[in-house]
Amino acid sequence: MDIYESLINGNKRYGSNKDHICESNFKCKSSEINEKVIIAPTWEVDIFSNHADNIKHISGPTGHGYNIYELKVGSNKITYIMTGVGAGNLIDAL
Repeated sequence: MDIYESLINGNKRYGSNKDHICESNFKCKSSEINEKVIIAPTWEVDIFSNHADNIKHISGPTGHGYNIYELKVGSNKITYIMTGVGAGNLIDAL
């Protein structure tokens, strides 16, 4: 079992699920979070402008300060989550 599954199973024990977590924290559907994810504090998504075929805003800023984007690079879809500064903000997003 990978770390993601362990976290989801831990949340299920307390009555939560991945859909609830995505909606309450990221203001998006869990289906809008891709398998490949980049999480970065304060770096604007524009740093990928020359590398991505398309950048789509998914949600944000949320009440937690997150901005969620989808980057399309060739046939790959990558979720980009911009968090606030600091380890605490980054860990909360993870």
